[in-house]
Amino acid sequence: MPSRETILRKVRSHLPQAVEQPAESFEGINYPDPVAQFTAVLEGVGGRCLPVADLAAVNAALNLMPEYSEAIQRYSAIAGAGETNINLPASGDPHGVEQVDFAAARRRTRHRRERRRLGGHR
Repeated sequence: MPSRETILRKVRSHLPQAVEQPAESFEGINYPDPVAQFTAVLEGVGGRCLPVADLAAVNAALNLMPEYSEAIQRYSAIAGAGETNINLPASGDPHGVEQVDFAAARRRTRHRRERRRLGGHR
């Protein structure tokens, strides 16, 4: 029976010829109106998107929403908007946020790929 080295030598002598990797070509999807697309998707899963002008408008809108006032566990990713009464885990595990009843988030103004090209990151 051939030894391990003999088998590996035979395998290495019959390796396929190396080829260049294809250029990265993924450009993603560009929607004519990204905010309308985001709103449609969010509403499709039971959420709501409310464009507002400033923090005062955010807080006024939140105070009118029964979903916010009745929520036991709230999280706001917007400083000064609403009330956060839960500590989110730093692990990034999605199961760590399953107890959140209401979340407020800010939309990103630039696509991640565009930020990378501009040298920014989040």
